[in-house]
Amino acid sequence: MAGAVHDLSFDGLQYHQQAALMLAQGWNPYRDLPLDGPHSIWINGYPKGGWTWGALFPALGLSVELGKSINLILASASFFCVLDLLLVRLALGRGRAFVVATAAAVSPVWATQWPTFTNDGLIASLMLIFVSRAVALALAPARRPGLEMATLALVMVFMPLVKASGAAYGVILWLALALGLAVFVNRPLAWRWTVTGGAAVAMAVTVLGYNPYITNVLRHGHPLYPLEGPGKVDIITPNSPNGVHDHGRAGKLFGSVFSKSHSDFDDTDPRLAPPAFQFKVPGAVHVSELRAFANKTDVRIGGFGPFFGLTLLVATAAITVLLRSRPARRQLCAALFVPAVMLGMSLVFPEPWWARYVPQLWLVPLAVAVAVWTLQANLKLAHRVAWGVALLAFLNAGLVFVVFATGNLLHELDHRAQLASLRGISRSLGPLLVDLGRVPSLGHRLTMHQIDWRPVDDTHACAHWQTIEYTGARVCLTESAGSAFVTQSPFVTRLKRLLGAG
Repeated sequence: MAGAVHDLSFDGLQYHQQAALMLAQGWNPYRDLPLDGPHSIWINGYPKGGWTWGALFPALGLSVELGKSINLILASASFFCVLDLLLVRLALGRGRAFVVATAAAVSPVWATQWPTFTNDGLIASLMLIFVSRAVALALAPARRPGLEMATLALVMVFMPLVKASGAAYGVILWLALALGLAVFVNRPLAWRWTVTGGAAVAMAVTVLGYNPYITNVLRHGHPLYPLEGPGKVDIITPNSPNGVHDHGRAGKLFGSVFSKSHSDFDDTDPRLAPPAFQFKVPGAVHVSELRAFANKTDVRIGGFGPFFGLTLLVATAAITVLLRSRPARRQLCAALFVPAVMLGMSLVFPEPWWARYVPQLWLVPLAVAVAVWTLQANLKLAHRVAWGVALLAFLNAGLVFVVFATGNLLHELDHRAQLASLRGISRSLGPLLVDLGRVPSLGHRLTMHQIDWRPVDDTHACAHWQTIEYTGARVCLTESAGSAFVTQSPFVTRLKRLLGAG
């Protein structure tokens, strides 16, 4: 599945694939000098776990695109972990277990990133695995504690190796689980986890993640460089919609949740763009929202889907129904511990308006639904409201997945048509001169598609540059070759004519 589609995301082509290719070609960040060239600041300074998996395939002579398979592997693992928890441990029944497990694993953040090297979906899957196994450990501390501890420790190792925010979130999850076990289970188990989880985090940061965390400290004075420390790069401000920073963290988070989904911003002057928060009736769906999810891997405002605001409101109603039944305080606190931690983690991050940076927020209403089912299994109203939460989340995830998959498929067909035409032109005219620009990794893709090409140099003048869409690269074509270049798939052309689109 990963090899069937190309990564057409901005970040994936700009530096994620390039990093994987550099590792595949023999660059060793633990031994060799830092890279110098396009995107070297990110490749040198970011964690390299996902890239290491992606490097395996080109090192074997295969396409780097197969590296995206890690998204599907971890999402599948998270699905089965949640299914085991709900079906076996909590005995919620097949229907509820399947709906919740699917909705949790196919979050909108993951659903719009799985065919790319963008790594926020990986963090979402790892968090879901951690939460499911943590609850399983707390429910049955005497059953397979070693296996659960090992799984949790592996997640603690993986998260800092995926991205820098994974290190921060990993530490919070480690401490939250230690607190939860101490309060709701027993202190010896909490202490055992504190030692195990702490050792896992330490190994991830200081040994397996020596590059970048330790090397960043030695070279730049901060483990999270280039996003923090002296000479840090501000990636948030130029990507921020108009007025988003006029609010505090809670205002940013809930403003985004209850806004129309969009990515309208102007990186030169944010004031020229529409306001960030465009509030709507909860549950309403606008055509512009569907267009956003069909074309973006990181919808900025309302990135959890058009129904997420309504899902949170119904989850709040579920908690209200739950409180009216006056459950035992200790049981209530234990049941709501997970959604409280997920919400708290989202508010800890300074920019919670952008869904890709707080993927754990997606789990809050689903965790509330599970809490209501476990505490009030025989109360019909609570049962129905919890079902409403689960079904809304399931519908929301499915809608985003289908809309994005449809848009991505059309882009994929166009891209394949362009590559096929370039292959034919190169066979007729010989090597094509290509200006890779800011996407040096595209050269690997051209080679894998058997396109004969050469990188253009600064002295070459070209009369006709043809852009390779969705990449930013361009190829030098003669007038006759330019007329033979196909920009759009015949199927997409016919579909647009059928729909009356341009």
